Amino acid sequence: MSFGREVRFRRKLVLSVSVATFLAGWAVAPMKAEARLQQRLDIADDGTVYQYICSDGQPLGTVTDRLTNVSMAIALNSPASVTPTVSIGTTLVARVPAFPLVGTGVANKSNTLITVPSCPPGPDPLISSTGGGTWSAGGFTTSGFGGANQVSITSSVAIPAAQENTNTASCGSNVFGFGTAMPTCTTAQNGPQPSDGFTLGANEGILFIYDGNSFISGAGTLSVAGGGAGFGADSSNNAVAATAEVDTLALNVTTQDTTPPTIGPLSNLTVAATSPAGAVVTFVVTATDVVDPAPIVSANPPSGSTFPVGTTTVIVTATDFSGNTSSASFTVTVLGPSQITSNLTTTAASLNFKQGTNLLQNALGQINSGKTGAACNQLSAFINQTQAQSGKQLTAAEASQLIASAVQIKGALGCP
Repeated sequence: MSFGREVRFRRKLVLSVSVATFLAGWAVAPMKAEARLQQRLDIADDGTVYQYICSDGQPLGTVTDRLTNVSMAIALNSPASVTPTVSIGTTLVARVPAFPLVGTGVANKSNTLITVPSCPPGPDPLISSTGGGTWSAGGFTTSGFGGANQVSITSSVAIPAAQENTNTASCGSNVFGFGTAMPTCTTAQNGPQPSDGFTLGANEGILFIYDGNSFISGAGTLSVAGGGAGFGADSSNNAVAATAEVDTLALNVTTQDTTPPTIGPLSNLTVAATSPAGAVVTFVVTATDVVDPAPIVSANPPSGSTFPVGTTTVIVTATDFSGNTSSASFTVTVLGPSQITSNLTTTAASLNFKQGTNLLQNALGQINSGKTGAACNQLSAFINQTQAQSGKQLTAAEASQLIASAVQIKGALGCP
């Protein structure tokens, strides 16, 4: 048995919703007579999903219940489903596979077990629905996904760790299990209680919190389905029955994206001029967006432009399909002939290439005096001298590097 309610809620985006009675959706589904685990689902305005699973202490003779696996499916504009499998007999089977299974990256849990007056709690609201909502029961309070008193579902703090099960003989797939091994979904009737999972006394449970708003990428129907399963134990701590519980909710949502794109990392660039006009500079700019998979990214000046000698600021702008815009900047510095020649002079001196160093110093003086023709002649003489010393005073690789830099300076000066 399950309940669905159309809900009005907001994520980081602004959401408007079809006709709603309450600002939060919740569902509670009682189990069959042999069932002991119970569940309540709540959804806050921003899509945060709260899943509380507890033990009702029934039927008589049940001392504790052991929750060994849980599941949660959240999907937009596609079905989310969860199926209880409960078999009673020589072999007990209890599991609740959900499709599609929500990954552990968007799942947290309460850092303690929570005792409530009755299991499942309700019908009074347990949450304030504003934003991520504040869930409060049994002296425990938390607000939104990642709020206080939560730990990652993969962390072992107070409650055993959980892992996503994708393929085991007993559970099949699409459940979260607890403990150091994959979850136990089958055990022998009247045999030892499974070692994985955790024990729940009467009216005691655990809260799972899911980042449901991360699934909202546009208008449509948000489908939520979740459940938990395990085994009951008698006074001898033996498994006496299997139990499972599932609920579903479907939410009609319309989004208005107000979150701008995020521009990727930018780095300042420094290049050497290749002509009197400067240098052609290419670069790549990117952006990501929470809704738009391909925001439009532009740069001014654009990649492939000729940047003049000196420093130019490039403005990067990213726009998503809702019209939200973000901007960032970086600089492109183009070194002129004087700076390139000064750098080359330092390199030649470090190689103890005295004749070449003298020629470059002469060229630098001519450049700074505005005597381009004379500077070009000095650079040509430097190239000839470097070629003559290749394999002698200079290695072939050193000579090649010096010549390439001198040719570039001649290009920056516009030498014939």
